[in-house]
Amino acid sequence: MIPSRRFFPALAAALLLASCASLDALPEPKPSAPVARGSTEPVRFGELSLGSMRRGMTIGRYIWDIDCAPPYEDVYWTSGRNLHENSTFAERFAEVLTDAGFDVAGRLGGTMEADADRKRARYVVQGDLRDVRLELCHRKHWLTGSGKGISGTGNLRVDWSVFDADTGQLAHRVTTTGVARKEAGVPQGNVMLIEEAFSTAAAALAADPGFRAVLSRGGVVEPSGLASTVSTASTPAPVPEGGASTGPAPLSPPPRGSVIIASPAAAQDFVDDPTARASAATVRVGEGRGVVIGDADGQSVILTAVAAIDTTVNIRPAQGVTLDGAVVARDALSGLALVRVPARLTAMPVRSGGPAVSEPVTAVLKGGDEAASGIVAALRPDLRMGLDLLQADLTGPDPALGDPLVDDAGSLLGLAMAPRPLGGVSAHGLAAFVPVGEALRRMGVRLTGARLTQAAPQRAKPGPDVRLDGNRRPPT
Repeated sequence: MIPSRRFFPALAAALLLASCASLDALPEPKPSAPVARGSTEPVRFGELSLGSMRRGMTIGRYIWDIDCAPPYEDVYWTSGRNLHENSTFAERFAEVLTDAGFDVAGRLGGTMEADADRKRARYVVQGDLRDVRLELCHRKHWLTGSGKGISGTGNLRVDWSVFDADTGQLAHRVTTTGVARKEAGVPQGNVMLIEEAFSTAAAALAADPGFRAVLSRGGVVEPSGLASTVSTASTPAPVPEGGASTGPAPLSPPPRGSVIIASPAAAQDFVDDPTARASAATVRVGEGRGVVIGDADGQSVILTAVAAIDTTVNIRPAQGVTLDGAVVARDALSGLALVRVPARLTAMPVRSGGPAVSEPVTAVLKGGDEAASGIVAALRPDLRMGLDLLQADLTGPDPALGDPLVDDAGSLLGLAMAPRPLGGVSAHGLAAFVPVGEALRRMGVRLTGARLTQAAPQRAKPGPDVRLDGNRRPPT
């Protein structure tokens, strides 16, 4: 039987409808009412991780259509490098959440420089790209055959994690999906579809009730406490298309000031030997060192940078004396930990505010046997840690991991890091220290008796005999 002439147009129409059916089946996310301006805590975008996407996995296909040119082939995930280097995920996130009423820190076009504005964020949002589905079309001009770019439809899934910016602890986790369509062809339309689908996934995050509850000012439910273990379901709940998951309830962030440490009062001016109190407060912690920064509930509290510290550790404050210390808090990003020990040990004051560039400082080495003096050379942002590292230009031996850095009043400013390039740039001749004030705040610690000033201590105006005599460093 020979098909009639009507069969071929009907077949072509059927194929066309079949090729477009899956594109039109994706539902759009439902819009939600924006939150009231000023009703939420500041939030910033951390990053979109692409590590969950496997190289070589199929993420879509080029479809047949009336003006779609061949090849009609599958699309595979490669390295994602182009997305990392040229994407606008941070800008899309800030745009969507700002339109939804949230206070987004670090966005371009704000009242402050972007990097400086990031520091006021109370929460950090990180995304993990888990799935991408694209149906693409190589658009061609029907008469000339010239290329008109790529059009199509894309959807994706993002696992969101919300962290407390001070403590680094998980506050909420949710999964959303996003959808994007482009009827006309554009250059790099496949990348544009991923970015636009990410925007709708961010909009679904902004509409998630758990996300709104966590960021709400004064609307947080009962705290989980310091150093608590956060657990979530190992298998996420089903994700409705174009919206948020109905997974675990939002986790409450730990309260600020969960641990109160009484720190010794700091000197109001410089002292003759700024290393004396740090030397007396330095103790052995496991195979490394730590400094006693005060007491809590009658027990001494030690700050240490010992790597891979367990929940309990041996403390040796003097030769022949061993005590059992318990880890009560950690700052995973900086590697610092707080250890509580049932004893009254000599403590040193902590300066919770940051130093000024060019301020005189001293690194206390080998438990107080040696010292290296110099100045604060720079306060350099470290994106991995989320804080400004102290870089000191010191004269003397190089500090070891955990060696304390003190100001002219003998107050603790920082603990030495293991040597490494800062921000990908070698810091030759400069020693890096983690600012203890910022790290303690992220661990939920509130200090009493600590000096809160951000400025350098005021030097008294010395008389002629003081300038020439005595054992303190000459004035700079």
